[in-house]
Amino acid sequence: MLHITPEAGVAIAELTESEGVSDGGGIRLERVATTEGDGTGQVMLTVAALAEDTDVTATEENSGAHVFMDPLSAEFVDERTLDVEDTVEGDLRFALVASS
Repeated sequence: MLHITPEAGVAIAELTESEGVSDGGGIRLERVATTEGDGTGQVMLTVAALAEDTDVTATEENSGAHVFMDPLSAEFVDERTLDVEDTVEGDLRFALVASS
């Protein structure tokens, strides 16, 4: 299952609130591209008001922030951690890292 750092949970909660999404909302993580043979790929994050019926949901326990994923995307990020960092420009950047 995808792990979410407390910092990423706070960032997700702030992002969804700023977009006017209710408490049941979160972000949708979707695998969008792969690189041949090495198992790497890219994901896209978007704000989502609700989970889809077939979604797998990961929840950060302190903030209650949700990440919704289709089953294939959930499999791709299994045993990874969603983290967030500040950029030089002052924006937030989400990153998937190997879980320790």
